[in-house]
Amino acid sequence: MESSNPYVTASYKATLKLAATIAAMVFIGQALMNNLINDLYKLGAKRFCKTWSPKFKPIKKSCKSLGYIK
Repeated sequence: MESSNPYVTASYKATLKLAATIAAMVFIGQALMNNLINDLYKLGAKRFCKTWSPKFKPIKKSCKSLGYIK
């Protein structure tokens, strides 16, 4: 895209820079959300195991095999 107009080139570069910045922000945001969801899942599973494993033997066995209780 060659043009003798310097504003077109500057606008094109600015658009590419903006697109790259947005792509990086999406990538980082997705990684952070993935970690947050994994942490919340682990906390929920540990809480579930703590609550229900004393009452039901199959749940206790499953929680032990998954490592959520000792």
